[in-house]
Amino acid sequence: MVVEDYELLREGLVLMVERAGDFQVVAQVGSAEEALDLLDEARPDLMLLDLVLPQMSGTELCRRVLQRFPEVQVVLLTGQGDLSSILEAVQAGACAYLPKELGPRELVDSLRRVRREGSLLEAFLGKRLLEVLTQNPSGSADGLSALSTQNAPQSTSSLLSTREVQVLRGIQEGGSNREVAQRLSISEFTVANHLKNIFRKLGVHDRTRAVLVAMSRGLLASLALLSWVGFCV
Repeated sequence: MVVEDYELLREGLVLMVERAGDFQVVAQVGSAEEALDLLDEARPDLMLLDLVLPQMSGTELCRRVLQRFPEVQVVLLTGQGDLSSILEAVQAGACAYLPKELGPRELVDSLRRVRREGSLLEAFLGKRLLEVLTQNPSGSADGLSALSTQNAPQSTSSLLSTREVQVLRGIQEGGSNREVAQRLSISEFTVANHLKNIFRKLGVHDRTRAVLVAMSRGLLASLALLSWVGFCV
């Protein structure tokens, strides 16, 4: 489902996605209200939402969609890129936060990666965190603290194994499951299993929150944070 109030841009997005050949647009609408009304009928696997919509933000729409259908993958499309908006997207459960400057091939490749790996937020969040770390270190620390899951397990049994830390650091540096597997000389299936264990131990459900919670709890060294955000730039 494509949700964009500017008709010309919406039609362009639909055309780009359908030309890829491996996506089918089940609905295209110009407002959050229309999207919510069509959810039960359309049942999309993936939603591409403009961040700025009339009467309701894309972030709020994302939150409401996932309350009803938590399995839907929501991608926010925006011309903005401030840290607060990205943090709100993470908290709302978005899988990706893509700039409108992306070309057709980059957009489709990003959507494919979301479908394959579940999240693309790491790179965009990392770029903004690098800027904030440079300008206001305490502010970025507050943002990380706010994203740390309050009910995440605290006991020593929640600590990650050496291999799990290696996998998570690979994700932290912007690597896909395949790239992490190649770097560690293990299979993608093994990487996926490690990620499931990491999510369980940290009390999270996606790669981005796993990285953020691990950083906030000191499970990933601060030098690794600088490596991660530097890589993403």
